[in-house]
Amino acid sequence: DEGLSYADIGIDELSAILSQAKHDEMLLDFVLILDCGLSRGEILGLKWSDVDVENKSLAVNRMVVARNGATVIAEADKKQVISIMDITSDLLAEKRGDGDSFLIPSPSGATTPFNPSAYRKKIDRTIKKALNGESVTIEILGYVLSIIKDSSQGSVERDGVLKYALDKSKNYSAVENKYRKAGTGYISQISPNCWQGRYTPTINGKRVSKNVYAATKEECEKKLSEMIKSVKEKNI
Repeated sequence: DEGLSYADIGIDELSAILSQAKHDEMLLDFVLILDCGLSRGEILGLKWSDVDVENKSLAVNRMVVARNGATVIAEADKKQVISIMDITSDLLAEKRGDGDSFLIPSPSGATTPFNPSAYRKKIDRTIKKALNGESVTIEILGYVLSIIKDSSQGSVERDGVLKYALDKSKNYSAVENKYRKAGTGYISQISPNCWQGRYTPTINGKRVSKNVYAATKEECEKKLSEMIKSVKEKNI
């Protein structure tokens, strides 16, 4: 099952995907896929030294592939310099990293490449949450802006399609992750007007539960984050 086709992805589906991408802290990933039309391996091979924000371009010099169970950095099949949209350039400027670091780093470190198979699954999880279980390949996403542009009645360009979808994504609610990231505690609603945030660190060899309370989920998230930061600073 290859998932949805080009014809199945319109502005609504794209907006939902971008909303979920923002929630999952993967907006840069999806904008790169949509803008550049590169393969998964080429995107994972991009380093910050390949970025030229001033000239709005990316140099494709390498790719990341899986060989015999190992994650390997190889020379790109076609070395090239590609132009990027203002939206992509602005995102890269905001997140600018060290030259030898990957744009999409592995969880184990910024200078370590992301495993292509694991990355495909990560992208797929975000898309499925946005589209009620439906999937879309990275290859199809790479052409979505052009397909929507060509099917539109006006003279909107690809960057206009992306900007419109990003603006419209604010109207879509992202699906909450089933599991929170390690070290961020957890939140639960214990009454109609009370949320509890709990963090259970190990202090002096013992697990200690610490709680915060708030009237709204947003306020509770903020208080929990501040409490976790305070606890970690005291126990460094």
